[in-house]
Amino acid sequence: MNTLIHATTQGSRLARAWSAVAGAAATDKDRPALYRTTYLEQHLTGVRLTACDGYWSASAWVGDLVDPDDPTSGHHTAPKATAPPLVAVAVVDQDLRILGLMRYVVGLTVKLDPVTHPDIPVTIHVTDEEPAADTLPDLDRDVVRVDIPGAEHVNGAVNEVDYPNISRLVALTVDEAGAVDEVAVAAKVLRGVAGAVERAGGAALELRFASSKKTAIRWQAIELAACELSGLAMPLRPKVESPAT
Repeated sequence: MNTLIHATTQGSRLARAWSAVAGAAATDKDRPALYRTTYLEQHLTGVRLTACDGYWSASAWVGDLVDPDDPTSGHHTAPKATAPPLVAVAVVDQDLRILGLMRYVVGLTVKLDPVTHPDIPVTIHVTDEEPAADTLPDLDRDVVRVDIPGAEHVNGAVNEVDYPNISRLVALTVDEAGAVDEVAVAAKVLRGVAGAVERAGGAALELRFASSKKTAIRWQAIELAACELSGLAMPLRPKVESPAT
C-alpha cells in the first residue's frame, strides 16, 4: 500500500503551514489522539492540516496551483469545511522529525535564488513498507513518509486513535463567526497562536467569537501568502463566586 496524500512543487508553502499548525498539537502523552499529531485532509484542489491540544487549535489550507505549469496562476481557495476529503490521515510526529524537515525547507527556500531555484518539491505518502530500523524502531503500524524527492525523507506514523470530532473542529475553525465581545484568554494560548502566525510568515491576526454562544474564539491570520491559516482558542472561564451564607 502506498497512498499519495499530497505532492507540491512549492514545498515552502506546505512547510510553513505544517510548522504553523504543528505547534498547536498536544505535548501530553496522556492525550494519545492529540499528542504531536497533525490531521491531514487531501482534497481535489489542495490539502488541509489541523492540530489541537484541547485549549487551542490551528488549521491551514494549502491550495494547489490553479495552473500547475504556471507558478503565477494563483492557488485554489479552501473548500467548505463540510466538504468530505478524498483521503484523511492523522500523522504522529513523535520525534519531531517531520517538523524538523519542514523547518529545514523553510530556511532553505529563503536562501534560494527565486529565478534559478524557485522552490523545493515535497511529497507526503502513507505506506505499509517497513521503515529503516533506525528511523521508527518497533513500529507496528503504517508509516507516513515525507520526501524531498531525490534528496531526503523522514518518517512519521499513522495515529490509529480516532481524532476527536475533526469535522466539527474544522468547521468551527473555518466557518464564519459571530459578534465580538470582551473575553479573557490565557497568555500561553495567545503565545501559541501568535507563534503559529509568525511561523507561517504572517504578522497580524483577527479575533472573534466562533459562535453566538461565545464558548470559543476564532482566530485568523491576515495578509498571509503561504496558506490560509485559522484556528480556535478557548477563553478562560470566569470564576464563580460562592454565594454568601
